[in-house]
Amino acid sequence: MSLLGHIDDVARYLRAADVFVSASHSEGLPNAVMEALATSVPAVLSDIGPHQEILSVNPDGGALFERSDPDALARTLDTVAGSVEDRRQAARNAIETELNAVTMTQRYESVYDDLIDC
Repeated sequence: MSLLGHIDDVARYLRAADVFVSASHSEGLPNAVMEALATSVPAVLSDIGPHQEILSVNPDGGALFERSDPDALARTLDTVAGSVEDRRQAARNAIETELNAVTMTQRYESVYDDLIDC
């Protein structure tokens, strides 16, 4: 294992990965997760709200684990790692259909329009 420190070409490393893991206890909108999904890397994510929301778009793009249970992380990682090829397109589809810039911008515009109309 190597800890590389700062790198500029994150996509290169994501494309080389089989699975992306985020064991966060707290997040806002986790861009790293969305970058992984956009590069067709299935995600193993802790069961926090933002992770749940992202995977609700296409649950086959990864799996959640109970963040306080290291054994659950290991089991979930084994499950997802055993079905990576089946999950790659689902991971990518989550971004292409719901979490892309165009769709997200339209949703924000809709919220702002609703606020203006109040």
